[in-house]
Amino acid sequence: MKIVLLLANCTSLILQQIRQITKNVFDELEVNIEVIELERLQYYQGEKSWQFENIAKSIRESKGVVAISHVHIAGMHSSMQNFFEHLVEWEEVIADKPLFAITYSGFMGEKQAANKMIEAWELLGGIDGGNIALNRCTVIEDVQPSIEKSIEAFYRIMRQGRAYIMSSERQCYLSLKGSKVQPEAKKGIPTPDTQIDTKLLVEPVSEQGHKEDKSYFDLSTKEQNIQELTQLLKTQMQRNDEEFVHMSQATYNYPRKNADTSSKVKLHHIPHYFIGQHNRDINMVIQYLMTDSADKGVIIIRDGDCTYQEGIIESPTIEITMSQEILSQVLSKQVTYQKAFMIGKLKVRGNFAVLSKLDQVFKAM
Repeated sequence: MKIVLLLANCTSLILQQIRQITKNVFDELEVNIEVIELERLQYYQGEKSWQFENIAKSIRESKGVVAISHVHIAGMHSSMQNFFEHLVEWEEVIADKPLFAITYSGFMGEKQAANKMIEAWELLGGIDGGNIALNRCTVIEDVQPSIEKSIEAFYRIMRQGRAYIMSSERQCYLSLKGSKVQPEAKKGIPTPDTQIDTKLLVEPVSEQGHKEDKSYFDLSTKEQNIQELTQLLKTQMQRNDEEFVHMSQATYNYPRKNADTSSKVKLHHIPHYFIGQHNRDINMVIQYLMTDSADKGVIIIRDGDCTYQEGIIESPTIEITMSQEILSQVLSKQVTYQKAFMIGKLKVRGNFAVLSKLDQVFKAM
């Protein structure tokens, strides 16, 4: 995966730090970064230019764009504004691509500038990938975890592929250009100027003869899997509370006579690192399958308790397949569950959102 990093007057210390944090996060996620300094871009003359052609090519080949801009008073830096003016002639390269905007102001206007960058990107057919607005009072060490999480969230948007939703501003923009609203119809979404095939309105029927939901029928295989997992989670959360056995905090039923005395972390050790006793709103059942041993076990977190039991159960909240080494790394906080999943170190079936909660409820070894 590749992203483009646009820089507009990023010479201040805080923006240099932001640039390094951004690079570190994407390096961990094994994402290639192409850096483009916009100050070198020739002033916009109202038409396509060969100087912008290479930038457009890089954006076309990327999965998304991160734009970092210094803010003067209340607007984005002039080189970033110059970029968007050029982009008017090349807007097809950003179709369905997300933009993550980062702004910094030593005076004021950082939020307005970030919003303007996102608005301009969406107006030209791109997707809002989020933003961070910083000012001279910001202490990077204090906000670094939040910045890293925001960048990771942007990475998930790129990887999963967020559906494009045309805004009224975009529709107005296309109308003023004299264009019909057809470029965005390529995903099969009918517009007033698009002929609708009446065959698509027929309710699809499965091989068993049952009517199926049309929206589900049109989804890709990946989206169907996500929908199935979401429905599975809803079903699990609706189960009667009586199915869960209340036990004392951080306990496990593991036969001591067979206890492993090695120094490696085992599944039955996990409750020892549980720190979520005071958060009784977290309820989940985690099925663990180890790839380098025959260990299979279940962690049950319920009403502030964490318990362990051996074996396999039906319909867990999430099923995690991983090696002994990765289990040790996530429990020692060398890597988070989310990052391990995103770089392919563990496999997941179920609700992916649970991974972030697991990183919160277990302390480091």
